[in-house]
Amino acid sequence: ATLKVLKARDKDALLAIWQPVFNKLFLSSEITHFYFHGPDRLNILRVHAPERNGDLIDRFTARAAGRTGKVASGIELGPLGTFTLRVVQPVIHEGSLLGYVELGKEVEDVLSKLHQNPEIELATLIYKDKLSRTKWEAGMQMLGRDANWDYYENAVVIYASKNFVAEEMIRYD
Repeated sequence: ATLKVLKARDKDALLAIWQPVFNKLFLSSEITHFYFHGPDRLNILRVHAPERNGDLIDRFTARAAGRTGKVASGIELGPLGTFTLRVVQPVIHEGSLLGYVELGKEVEDVLSKLHQNPEIELATLIYKDKLSRTKWEAGMQMLGRDANWDYYENAVVIYASKNFVAEEMIRYD
């Protein structure tokens, strides 16, 4: 059924089939992104945000999956200023590319799980010239994180294991 609705670019049918699967993946593995793209890499459905679709997905992982015809993965900076570990799988049926399935997980979630040693603190900063302030603030709000654009002159914190880490990092800005 999925092959038929993917080929037809039937967003509503894809959502009906895959929303329950995404809900389980989110709860069991903290998968935060789930997409279906057409063979032209135009987004058909963001299962995690069905109101947004129709844009060209031009990230490295999507382009690599298209170029090689194989699974591609990597960590990429999204438009909302978040780092996401992405995996893109081409969907090929009877020799024809029907589209792509993409899963993503916020890297900040991975970092928080890696942080097990109480003597080690972690922080991830992104230079502001790589971001749109409005989009970054919206992304941080979506994730329930503080969005202090003005804390550093040239960078923003997207993950910190403790609040004081951000204060200690000021000398590196």
